[in-house]
Amino acid sequence: MFDPEVDEAIKRMRDELVRLDPTIGHLLDRMRSGELGEVEGLASLMTLVQSMKLGPEVERIAMGAFGSLKTERGELVPPVDGDAPPVLTKKSTGVPMLNPLYEAAILERLQFDGDVPELRSGPLPRDAAPAVPVNTSVASPVALGVQLKEASDQVRAELDAAEHGFAGEVEKMLTDAQDAGMSEEESMALVRQQEQEGQLVVPTGVPGYEAGQLPALRDVGTPSGSALAALTPEERQEAAHRAMSTTQGRRSALSVIEEIMLVGLESEGFPMTARPPGQSETVHAHARWTANLGSAASTQSNFSFIHVAARALTRQLVDELRETAVADPVLEVLTVDAVDVRTVGWAARVVSR
Repeated sequence: MFDPEVDEAIKRMRDELVRLDPTIGHLLDRMRSGELGEVEGLASLMTLVQSMKLGPEVERIAMGAFGSLKTERGELVPPVDGDAPPVLTKKSTGVPMLNPLYEAAILERLQFDGDVPELRSGPLPRDAAPAVPVNTSVASPVALGVQLKEASDQVRAELDAAEHGFAGEVEKMLTDAQDAGMSEEESMALVRQQEQEGQLVVPTGVPGYEAGQLPALRDVGTPSGSALAALTPEERQEAAHRAMSTTQGRRSALSVIEEIMLVGLESEGFPMTARPPGQSETVHAHARWTANLGSAASTQSNFSFIHVAARALTRQLVDELRETAVADPVLEVLTVDAVDVRTVGWAARVVSR
């Protein structure tokens, strides 16, 4: 439920943090708009604060922003859905660390996604697959899964090329240094110095898929009917499972679900426009469709969960909208990413513009 006092405290904290460092303010904006989920956003904030050694200053700002709430309610930040665990805890030495509960949630996501680029600051591990969302209009989970695999393979190839280019640059620098009379140790020291000064940068991403940023939707084209027909039953299951189980699969399906819902709502007498989720004070109707995550082997590749989800969400919204009048209604669709409890899907709400 929207709490104006909490929202005002967040705004105060954001204004102070922007003055401290604009990057932190931008990250908070992405969290409030729904672009970054709670776990990803808080982990990114923690990483940023630790890298800048701003922990004490951020804590002081948070205490100032939420101080009145603490006095009135006996708590620093009102819990959401019960007593929420703290994001940061401390080691026995007093050094701040990410709460193991949040760390476990991130590891759960990595199990399905392979990578979380917005939380990563270094290069993608060699054994990790890029997690890339796609621009799509397909409602078939199998076709979407194939598109996701194609996008991931494309980014992996681009990353390999960037890493190969970096290795070549380092090799040339070492060769030039040794040709100039430097020893092997002196040549390596020169390379390390260039890295520290930022003149030699290890590639951590490629355009559209960069460390510390939410990955951009990629255009890969729609798989042909013959290509889909050539898939084995196991490959079809893996593709459908990829579409449902990965964060970027669910994110890619948002536009398709949104379009199906707009058509369905209009046919029921509730025409409206759509927009990305934002900060809304009043929600006139809301709906949620989720499923439990299983293994790829247990996935029914012929089950069109995208259509099912869109129609179920539409029906729930229609039932609520018949009980209330909404001026200038707007549809917002978002993903449900409770991977830690194996519950994923989509939610929708109707707000006023």
